[in-house]
Amino acid sequence: MPILITQPTVSITGFFDDNKIHHLVDCMADDLLNLDNWFARRKYFFEVLEELSKTFSDADGDDTDEFSPWEMFVRIVPSFVGAVLEKLAEPELVSLEQMVFYAISAHPEHQDAARRWVQANSKNAKSHHKYIKAHKFYLDILVTWASFTMSPFDA
Repeated sequence: MPILITQPTVSITGFFDDNKIHHLVDCMADDLLNLDNWFARRKYFFEVLEELSKTFSDADGDDTDEFSPWEMFVRIVPSFVGAVLEKLAEPELVSLEQMVFYAISAHPEHQDAARRWVQANSKNAKSHHKYIKAHKFYLDILVTWASFTMSPFDA
């Protein structure tokens, strides 16, 4: 059953002051739109996020940094994911592969759609739970994010 996605009332991209980030978000959204389905989009989206996470672990930090490179990465993930999804402007959420990104978006409207998708029936809830257990990178994002603030599913 499709879940309607309320479009965000505030744009995340307005908070980015770097043109390179705007360009990255636009390119990412274009690339995702060129893929046939959310199975392919999920794979590509996670490949990009994993590469992005490596740039944080390769960055030079100092002992005074409040957060680890991984924590710094997780802090930007919701905004980056939210900005990309904002550009896609999809009207409905229809699959697990799509929902996992809406769940980690900074937009409350996206998180709400993801929550409603999971709660729509027991099959969706079970498939989400199974997905989390099978995908360590996604689980690590959720767990770290929950340590900063509650996750979209009050983990």
